[in-house]
Amino acid sequence: MNRKPGTVLLLAAGLSALYLLWLVLYQTRPEVEPMPEPGQLFGTTGVVLMFTAPFSWLVAGAVLLVRRGGQGQLVAAAVLVAPFAAVAVSRLVVELPLVLVCLPSTVFALWGVRAWQRHRHMPAGLSLAALGWGGLVAISVAGGMNVLFLVYSRLWQAQARSDTMSEGIRSGSFDLEDLVDEQLAIHQTVQTLNMVHAGVIEELAKGAGIAILYLLARRWFDSVLSGMVVGASVGLGFNLAESVEYMARGAPEFQYWARQSVMLFGAHTAFSALVGAGFGIARQVADPRRRRGVILLGFLMAMSGHFVYNAVGPSFTRWLQQLGFGDTVLAVAGPPVTMLVLQGPYLLIGFLLLRGGVRAQTAGLSREFFVEAGSPHGAVTDAEVPVLLDPLRRWLLRVLAARRHGFAAYRHLGRLHAAQLDLGMRLWHQRRGEAGAHEPGETELRDRVLAIRAAAPLSPDRGEKVGT
Repeated sequence: MNRKPGTVLLLAAGLSALYLLWLVLYQTRPEVEPMPEPGQLFGTTGVVLMFTAPFSWLVAGAVLLVRRGGQGQLVAAAVLVAPFAAVAVSRLVVELPLVLVCLPSTVFALWGVRAWQRHRHMPAGLSLAALGWGGLVAISVAGGMNVLFLVYSRLWQAQARSDTMSEGIRSGSFDLEDLVDEQLAIHQTVQTLNMVHAGVIEELAKGAGIAILYLLARRWFDSVLSGMVVGASVGLGFNLAESVEYMARGAPEFQYWARQSVMLFGAHTAFSALVGAGFGIARQVADPRRRRGVILLGFLMAMSGHFVYNAVGPSFTRWLQQLGFGDTVLAVAGPPVTMLVLQGPYLLIGFLLLRGGVRAQTAGLSREFFVEAGSPHGAVTDAEVPVLLDPLRRWLLRVLAARRHGFAAYRHLGRLHAAQLDLGMRLWHQRRGEAGAHEPGETELRDRVLAIRAAAPLSPDRGEKVGT
């Protein structure tokens, strides 16, 4: 029995239920001061989300009644997250010029993230799905909950302030200095809670997408490397939507410099990459308890880094201002300095995980390719092994083939190399006892390589087969 669709539905329902819980807290808020209309607090899209998110549960329930089984569960999961995605799309359409400004840098970063995989690349559609989750679903879930929690916490702060003053007046021990200290303590508590909330909720919202892709496309989660690629792609999508949001509020030049230039591979991208690393490592861990522990550790690293940046960032910026730097210098140098100081340890951890993943994968594939080349199967030859292990040599060989034999030869070599890398990855996982039962088997992948090799196109000028 395949439990993956049920788990995907559970994750989608959990996200939606968490938002609804915060919505209930907001609706039962203390009435200690006049409140603006919901449209003024949350905007039109926020109000629409308040109504459509609960309604989506009715639609999802109807889907499950009509379509049973795994397919129905996946459709119901899509229904539950659809309101969040629709809200994000409407916001991005309104700010379309800013989206177009941020899109080139995001696409470049996505290409760079995919280049982390030196050998087998996951399908582009998987990276785009991760990008879409971050920029459409995660941003709306986290944004909606952050606003609800912010409003509720401020009302709680006002209630606590009122109770403190009333208690002082009733007891006859009204001391202004004590009152100020208590108010400051309450304010600091609320600020800290908001920062913790943002770090936890945003990483959970992004991580849910990584978990769903892990369940539905586990074949492409080879190791820590592919997990980090998926995680970083989710973070890039979140960063794109957040950049547009902050640029629309004001100072678009500075926001673009900070979010789409300096911290493009930091902040959300780096933190989500750590979450993805946990899932990638879990792919290679047999013990379920250790697997869950590794995933939890990835979340904790991301949440702690997020909280540290949110909590210390403003104080660090004020400290830089006290050093006497001008506004222009702070605007240009502040973001990179802040990122290096506050995110540096987490970026270093990510770099070390990335480097270790590349080395482990290269060593594993090297062994499997040499063994395969020494076998009589013919799927990999001795001459092909060094080419398969070097992405630059693979690309140069394809370019050379295109110059000599046409674009069909370029495409053929690309398909051949991809099939050989699929085979090598399967053999590597098989040797380590990690091969999935629902993934293509060794024989199937080897036959695919041989079929592609046999279907080599003819050279237009020589009439000979290419790549044989």
